[in-house]
Parts: sequence; structure tokens; C-alpha cells
Amino acid sequence: MSETSKTKTLPGTVEPQPLTLLQRMHAVMADVSYVQKDERPIDGKYRAVKHDAVVKVLRKAVVEHGIVITASVVDHAIPAQWEKDGKFGSTHYTLTSCDVKVTFHNVDDKTDTLDVVMLGYGVDNQDKGCGKAISYAVKYALLKAFMLETGDDPDNDQTDAVDVPKRDTLEMPPVSSRVRVILHDAIKGLSKEQKTLLVEAFPACVSDGKFTFKPYTDKELELMLDKTNELKTTEPPF
Repeated sequence: MSETSKTKTLPGTVEPQPLTLLQRMHAVMADVSYVQKDERPIDGKYRAVKHDAVVKVLRKAVVEHGIVITASVVDHAIPAQWEKDGKFGSTHYTLTSCDVKVTFHNVDDKTDTLDVVMLGYGVDNQDKGCGKAISYAVKYALLKAFMLETGDDPDNDQTDAVDVPKRDTLEMPPVSSRVRVILHDAIKGLSKEQKTLLVEAFPACVSDGKFTFKPYTDKELELMLDKTNELKTTEPPF
């Protein structure tokens, strides 16, 4: 068996041995070292390295060296929302954050993997905030994992493509998405009688016949969750 981009003859051996994941990533780093910025400036301010440009420059090398890359969201939140007045009225913007786990796999050994967790942010006025945040996280995970040069130093950035208002003008959500989901699922498990007791303890949690969490702070929502769990473990007095 002759050597390939996925094997190497080690000292003291005759036959080429499969490369480890780190050896394969090292080979990719030797093949690819630079990512070209987009020629079109963002909002006429600066040029940036885009997600697709990073994927394009790496794809041939990672395939050749037997590396598969996957991405999964491990956590997400909406830390801020705000309104921005424009020529055609007010536009609602959302800032989405995602913790994304990017996993590098050795195609010849399913146990040989490497995880890189990266935080990404995305600002959008429709439904693309999460997708932008994921692309941002994956792009930087690839750039850092393979130590790719871009000619761009984020530490020196003085501009941003999105005009984000000052913190005191942001509309902060009343409760984190994680607590909201946990509480919603917990309430679904209550009986009709138990839901009645919960509403008696938190009258504002129902609007138009549906449960709502908007009137409450994070701390109050935690108390509601504690009450919900307490009701699940006690028999209602009916």
C-alpha cells in the first residue's frame, strides 16, 4: 500500500498507517493559509471574510485529507430587541446569540473527533437571526481551528454593519428563552385542577385563555416554575 494524503509511513513500520485527525488538520493547515475578503464593502464601510468564502477555501483540502465537519446548536438566546425608525416606518430588529459546537471527524476512525464550541451573534429584522449567528460561529471556528489568515483583525474593528442602539434603548426580553421553554413544558404536564391553582397564585399568567409569561421578570418566572413543580408532586384539594 502506497502513501496517500490519509496515510503515512511511521518510523519502524513498513506499511503506511492512517493519519490521526490532528495530523490531517495539520496537513490542511499546510495546504491552506489565507482567506480572501469579499471585494464588495459592507454598507460601504469595510470588507469582510464571509462564511461561504471560508468553506470554499477549505472544502477541497478537508475532503482530500479525510475530514468531515459538522455543526450543532447547543444553546441559543435573544439577548436584545429594538425598534428602528426608517423611511417606511418602524422596523423591529432582533439580536440572536447561538453557542455552536463544530465537530471535526476523522473519516477512517469514528472515535477520533475534536469539538470546538464558538459563540455567534446575528442581527436581523425577519427570521434569519439564528442562521446568521450559526454561520458567524462556524466561520470563526474554522478560521481559528485552522489558523487561517484573513488580513483582518477583529480587535481593531471600529465599525459595525448594523447600527445597534445603546443598551438603555434596547427592549430586553422579560425571561430567557431557556426558562420560558422549561416552564412551558412543565405547565403542559399539569392537570386542569393543578393549572387552576397555578393561576390563583399567578393571576396574570393567563391572557385570553392562554398562558403568557410577559408580565413577569426572570425571578418571578423562576418562582412560577418552582410552584409548577410543587403542584406536580402534591394532590390538589378537589
